[in-house]
Amino acid sequence: MSNRVQAASLNEKVIMRRARPNINTLRIRLSQAFGQELLAAGKSRLLTSQEQLDALYPGLALLPGDTDEAALVQFTATSDASALILYYHDPTDPSTVLNHSFSLSAGRHFYQAEADRSAIAGLGPFTTSTTTMSLGQINSALTTQQTYIQGVLGLQTKVEIPYLASLRSFGRNIIVTSAVMTAQIPDNTSGLRMNMLPPALLDLHTTNQNNQQLVVIPRSNVSTGASTINYNAAVANLAGVSQAGYEWSLLDYCQGVINGQVTNNGFLLNT
Repeated sequence: MSNRVQAASLNEKVIMRRARPNINTLRIRLSQAFGQELLAAGKSRLLTSQEQLDALYPGLALLPGDTDEAALVQFTATSDASALILYYHDPTDPSTVLNHSFSLSAGRHFYQAEADRSAIAGLGPFTTSTTTMSLGQINSALTTQQTYIQGVLGLQTKVEIPYLASLRSFGRNIIVTSAVMTAQIPDNTSGLRMNMLPPALLDLHTTNQNNQQLVVIPRSNVSTGASTINYNAAVANLAGVSQAGYEWSLLDYCQGVINGQVTNNGFLLNT
């Protein structure tokens, strides 16, 4: 096999998308031909070391289908339980199932695969423009004002505060004493959150007109003054009711915009 991802799939059948909140494992049955190939290599003593295995099979690429709008989120392939398992039997005892596991937890290499979704409705803006190198964005109205934040996939949430610089018209000596923003975790009654846990920590970065991540906004943690934002099981919302979510300070950002020291391009939330 070459180091490039092969076009032919090794799946024995198409794996359909489905929500399984109580299942945290993923099992994929590979084709019989691939299993026979692997078994033949083992019989020929071509798999007696990790180096030999890597030479024959540089890796397996786990990707969404060509026409699928899905993505793999929070998939931990480095756990001890992750393995490529070869099932076989002794010809003299066909009723006894034997197996051998090729572990993925030690010495594995993982690479990022970037798909071109420009032709898929709704996901085209996520494809980086080759002319402006600008990272596109999807209007929050299309996602009912809800969003997913997953830094591994490069999916960030941009928040903008329009007309913030207009406050300068009220005078030249405006002092911001507090500026706190709250984001709540949506309840699961709609089924949108599935089994994805909220990130334990978030980072807040300044950005530019091309939606690129720049520098961390300091002192964004309301409670500790640190640069990271902690998940909180009880954040008070506008109605005064505690709900799980995040809150962060925009004191430095707002004061900088009003003072003309920071361009009001908004900021990015990331894991």
